[in-house]
Amino acid sequence: MAIPRARLYITSLGVFEAAINGQRVGDGVLAPGWTSYNHRLIYRIYDVSSLLLPGQKNIISAEVAEGWYAGRLGFKGGKRFRYGDELGLFAQLEIQDAAGKVSWDLVTDDTWSCTTSPIRTSEIYDGEVLDINHIPLDPLGTRILPKPSAQLVAPDIPPVRVTETISCKRVLRSQSDQTILDFGQNLVGKLFIPSLPTEKDKYITFRHAEVMEDGELGTRPLRDAKCCDTVIGSGEDPSEWSPKFTFHGFRYVQVE
Repeated sequence: MAIPRARLYITSLGVFEAAINGQRVGDGVLAPGWTSYNHRLIYRIYDVSSLLLPGQKNIISAEVAEGWYAGRLGFKGGKRFRYGDELGLFAQLEIQDAAGKVSWDLVTDDTWSCTTSPIRTSEIYDGEVLDINHIPLDPLGTRILPKPSAQLVAPDIPPVRVTETISCKRVLRSQSDQTILDFGQNLVGKLFIPSLPTEKDKYITFRHAEVMEDGELGTRPLRDAKCCDTVIGSGEDPSEWSPKFTFHGFRYVQVE
């Protein structure tokens, strides 16, 4: 029997990506977005009726990263934990009957479990490190955090989404013989590689910059920001890759 309607209300201290039964919830990125977390915390609402399996075991999960909440922000090296030093997830799943009344709900509490992620680090300024070899720890317990001082508010703007795909326009060789991808325009986004081959425990790095300087990738204007994504390979079959909890302003990407 089909579920008439199911809604997921969700937000985080940090940025999140949720899934139900392994299927991604929504198409937004870097949710819930950046606000003054001491005052307002946006929650997102998703219709997840099609993702639930009636009469079967269902698994709801979410990855949470530092984002603007706990990641490094500011000039002259910046500062971490401007809003808080503990990441958190706040979610409520509601199932409604045919009359529109809530017949069952599930909320985040200390019965949930957590574990580690193959994303080793993820920073807005510095980029993301993914270790494909990562083996998650056994599930750990969770605890209920104090209620945030921020007011929970419904979104009044659309989520951040991928709206355009831009292909590499040419491949350059720098003066130091580094491989550099030129996307032909300055843009805000992140790389997407549909099939990334890797070698066991070998690092692949992608350094981003907006300009070239003296025949090399121009990282000087970035000041302290690394703008570098790294994949630690497994040597297994190539797989799709894109950083999940960061973005960059760039035209050029140096591949090492």
